[in-house]
Amino acid sequence: MSGPLAFLLVSMLACTDGRGQTPAPATTLRDALTRLARGEGDLTLLTVTFDHLHALHGGLQLAIHGNGTIQQQAVRTTVGDPKDKVTPDDLTALVALLVKHEAWTQRIDKRPPVPDESRATLKTCYREACVEIWEWHNDLDKNARIGDVLKLMQTVAWKPAAPERWTVTITTSGGFIGRGTGGIVVTSDETVGTGPVSPSCRQLLEALRRAVAEAKPATWAPSYVRPSNPHGCCDQFRYTMTVEVQHADGTPTKYGTFWYSEMSTDLPADVRGVFDAAWKMKTEDDACRKKDLRD
Repeated sequence: MSGPLAFLLVSMLACTDGRGQTPAPATTLRDALTRLARGEGDLTLLTVTFDHLHALHGGLQLAIHGNGTIQQQAVRTTVGDPKDKVTPDDLTALVALLVKHEAWTQRIDKRPPVPDESRATLKTCYREACVEIWEWHNDLDKNARIGDVLKLMQTVAWKPAAPERWTVTITTSGGFIGRGTGGIVVTSDETVGTGPVSPSCRQLLEALRRAVAEAKPATWAPSYVRPSNPHGCCDQFRYTMTVEVQHADGTPTKYGTFWYSEMSTDLPADVRGVFDAAWKMKTEDDACRKKDLRD
């Protein structure tokens, strides 16, 4: 058989399960997400939408598309500022979480809602195959399923909020004489070392603020060293960096990591970003102060 009729027959079979039946959306979506999690398929055909936009109480509707674009609608609720785009790595992490929680399967049985109870839905689409699951909004944290997906969606879709107060500390040791190459302490209260940030260095402080806001110190490894050289042989400088964040309730959290000179170009981008911005303040502090005196 050849010609248009053969093409039509092949097209029809491609859309069936081999027995002449079109697969259910849940089966199609499950297979598509599983392939995406393996690095196969086309991410741009994916759309994930969380919806808890209540007519009376407001709420959030957040959609992430496989091309990285973000759509958001919020009414009477505090939300983050959307990024320009979601990165492919973050999209892959979202797919992995959808597979983990089998986002193609509804697990909550229907029943009438109780007063002040509403549904939150998660709709996942790949091409035309769409599956929507739901949970009671008050149970999202307890169920740790749709709620988990929402938290990751917010993390990858929203620009990180900079902590109100923080301290970045860098110390060094090692080298040929073992004394390192100095250090620096910078705070969000606009101090560098033991004094205030020089007016001529304020643009450098703003660069550090942005780096701290974009960093994810909770994901940092305790160290970044080569397994074949865990002690920094020979005569390398050791860099130790800590970021202490003061939370809104006043409690502090300290994050830290260290590395040796040979790893300086192989650090995660956010570690390198904070280090470079803080270290530039160290190296240019004297020049900034001299410029202030001349001005």
